[in-house]
Amino acid sequence: MDQRNQELKAQIDALLVKNGDIDELKEVLRSRLSDSGWKDEIRLVCNKIIKERGVQSVTVDSLVREVTPIGREKIPASIKKELLTRINSAVQKHLNIES
Repeated sequence: MDQRNQELKAQIDALLVKNGDIDELKEVLRSRLSDSGWKDEIRLVCNKIIKERGVQSVTVDSLVREVTPIGREKIPASIKKELLTRINSAVQKHLNIES
């Protein structure tokens, strides 16, 4: 991600936190991921990694590093689209109010 995109992301994050939208968005995301079966799928991926390598060979940090890209890839497109729409709406609402 280039510098400009990082700055824009930080500004959007700050706006969502400042206006209290972030908690609602997180809750929607948690609910949709659970309803879609994503959480169960990721749990199976984690269990597979632990079984293959052995409990003693896997740390929480190493598991998170390995599973994070897999988890992001497996998020259903419909959930990504819904969250992006909600984020866009929240940003537009606050920008219109503040302008």
